[in-house]
Amino acid sequence: LTKTLWELYGVRAEIKWPNDVILAKKKICGILTEMSSEENYVNYVVTGIGINANTASFPEEIAGKATSVFQQTGKKIDRSELIAGMIRILCSDYKRFVEEQDLSSFVEQYNNVLVNRDKEVCVYYGMVEQASPENTERGIARGIDCDGALLVEMDGRVKRILSGEVSVRGVYGYV
Repeated sequence: LTKTLWELYGVRAEIKWPNDVILAKKKICGILTEMSSEENYVNYVVTGIGINANTASFPEEIAGKATSVFQQTGKKIDRSELIAGMIRILCSDYKRFVEEQDLSSFVEQYNNVLVNRDKEVCVYYGMVEQASPENTERGIARGIDCDGALLVEMDGRVKRILSGEVSVRGVYGYV
């Protein structure tokens, strides 16, 4: 989506690891995945992508955290064009991923749009709403590795944070 927004609309979006796309420090997209797997075999992965394309305004309780492509560009977005662009790029990137079997050729590009890179983050183990000091750590997000793990520097060493295990929130606001 970040590539598509840049190509089609000249808009620089960023990624909030692992599953949000941010524009002007507000969320424009959330991505959820569900996977069924066995040892060394993935049966399926279902991905849901919700994009705020043409939303003109948001309810007061989320207006400070959410935005849309329309709000940021002032232009109505052709959703078919947006999805077609995303699918074209996704298919090309997926083909490369299958050939390489890891994210190594995407790491630099991903890290260049990682909104929290080189910034302090809170890592919440479990549900954020039930966070306590015992299951929260702070560190500096350094980027992702070739497996997609977030690399967070804590107490002088880098810790790999895996998706599904944590929620990462910026220390200063949503991102």
